[in-house]
Amino acid sequence: MIGWLTAGWNRVFAVLGKVSMYRMVFLALLGLTVVAFGVSFFGLVAPSPLELLATLAVLAVACGIVDVVAHRIIGQSLRLESSVITAFILLFVLRPTLEPVALVGVALAGAVA
Repeated sequence: MIGWLTAGWNRVFAVLGKVSMYRMVFLALLGLTVVAFGVSFFGLVAPSPLELLATLAVLAVACGIVDVVAHRIIGQSLRLESSVITAFILLFVLRPTLEPVALVGVALAGAVA
């Protein structure tokens, strides 16, 4: 029994070892976002799918622009996965909205993060 569990555990680590941590976190957050859109579509949570989409788009653009500018300033290679991960995390932290003033606040939060 222990040998079977150890072999299974080693297989899991072999698969996970082939995927970068950025990619794994990105895929996990992408999955959670798909679930959030699904439950939002069926009205099981307060934000509408359009609010989620607008907030995610604003966050992705704000985080992406700051990431590109910062990487140009410091002269390092661009890694957009980190800004997309930040946008996904903030989507679950901030209140999704369609109000323009609130979206400016969301963009500011994304830029600061």
